[in-house]
This record gives sequence, structure tokens and C-alpha cells, in this order.
Amino acid sequence: MIEQDHQRFRQIVKGRIRADFRNFIAHNGLIGKNDKNLLSISVPDIDIPTFRYADNAIGISAGDGEEGQTVTPPPHSPLEVDLSLNELAAILGEELQLPPPNIHFSQSNAVILYVMDISGSMADEQKELIRIAAFWIDAWLRHHYKRIQFRYIVYDIAAREVDRQSFYHLREDAGTKISSAYKIAKRILNHYNAAEWNAYLFHFSDGDNCCETDSRECCRLLQTSLLPRLNLFGYCQIATPYGSGNFINILHDQLPNLITARIAAREDICKSIKRFFSGA
Repeated sequence: MIEQDHQRFRQIVKGRIRADFRNFIAHNGLIGKNDKNLLSISVPDIDIPTFRYADNAIGISAGDGEEGQTVTPPPHSPLEVDLSLNELAAILGEELQLPPPNIHFSQSNAVILYVMDISGSMADEQKELIRIAAFWIDAWLRHHYKRIQFRYIVYDIAAREVDRQSFYHLREDAGTKISSAYKIAKRILNHYNAAEWNAYLFHFSDGDNCCETDSRECCRLLQTSLLPRLNLFGYCQIATPYGSGNFINILHDQLPNLITARIAAREDICKSIKRFFSGA
């Protein structure tokens, strides 16, 4: 009976998350556990069960209340509930109607490359939007691959590979040269056997680049070196008060079938994920 009640409660929690899923992605915090596949999620507005005292019949524990008295728990903060990454990914796929990744090889390996502009125009607010979007991209891809590796590339006027912590916290005041990042991405992909590794690249930028010539060089690198090797390339332009925003226009002009998205606020995160994995 207790196990049935527990499962019923988990279904109620999942239903509450589904009911307001887009807002949940944009605003709710996710707290990692020691087990990297388990997260604690803050879920507001869940009704906690109440209890009513009965007489002390056989099999019923005695208590201090009077028969018929209702016991209501005291006011509480939003409930913290543990869900696995797989459970979250399944909800994500159902609610956004995402198709499964196009796995090209029988060996289920994937390498995911994240590329980000860290010039001065990309402030903490923009990086938080990227962090949330990347979390859900990670969850969706982990749900479908047994072995997965992540590589992180940052760039200003030059690019370099960094660890995950640095990826979300580095910030420079120099200019931007996007092609430098694409060249490192190409070099990284050369280390992964195309017959054994599926590959994904997600590029986050405010659309600023040093010059139109370099933007066209990026298109050349994409067309000749990156796109033929990738299962999916997704470019996401993050709105900032300072970025020119022109790179996405050049991509549309030179590579009209490329998957692109825009994020101006937290509410746009779901749209970008759906765009990446369903093209809609």
C-alpha cells in the first residue's frame, strides 16, 4: 500500500511539472545530488495529504489526537522532489514533442561540442540562459546514448578548449572571431572515429563577429568540414544590449537550411530546444 501511495504521489508530481512545464524549465532550480543522474526539484503548489484520527482499533497505532480530529501539516516551502535525468528527459520529449535523435551508427556513442562567445557583451544573465538550455540538451541526449562525452570551446578574438566550469564563468573584453572556434571544433572532431561516434555541435553567441569576411569563412567551414560530420548543428543567438546580431543573418543567407534559434528571455529556452530537435 505504501509503495502504491508513493507511485501515485510521483505521478501527481510529474503531472504538476507537465502542467506548467515551459515555466518550470525557465524558472525552477535544479539541485544536483551526489548521484549525477538524480536531481532535486522544487515543486510548488503540491497538496500534502491530511490525516484524520480514528478510534484505536486493532492494527491502528494510538496517537494523542481525538477521534475525528483532522491533522494538517504546518505551512511549508515548495516541496523538494527527487527525479532522475531519464524521467526529466521523458517529460521534456513528451511535452515538446521532440523526435529521438537520429543515431547513425550501431554503437551508441555521442560527442557533444558546446561553443560560446565569452566577449564582454556576454554577461552573467546571458550565460545563465545558455546554462539552462544546455542542461536540457544534455538531458535529452543522455536519454538516448549509452556513452556520451562533452567538449567545451570558448572564444573571443581567439578560441580555446576549456572545462565545463570555465565554460560558464570565463569572460573577456576582447573582440570576437568565430572562425577560430570552428577550427578547434574541426580539430576535436578529427579525434572521433566517424564510424563509431555520433556528433553534435551547439553554438551560442550574441551574433557579433570581427568582420563579415570571417562570418563567411565560418559558413565555408560549416559547409565543407563540420556539417558533413555532424548529426546536428544548432546555432542559438542570445540577445544582448551590445551584440550586433548579424551573424544569424549571414547564416540564413549562406546556409538557409541551417537550424537556428533565438533566445531573448527565459521563456524562449523551450522554443530553442524544440527548434533544435524537431526543426519546428
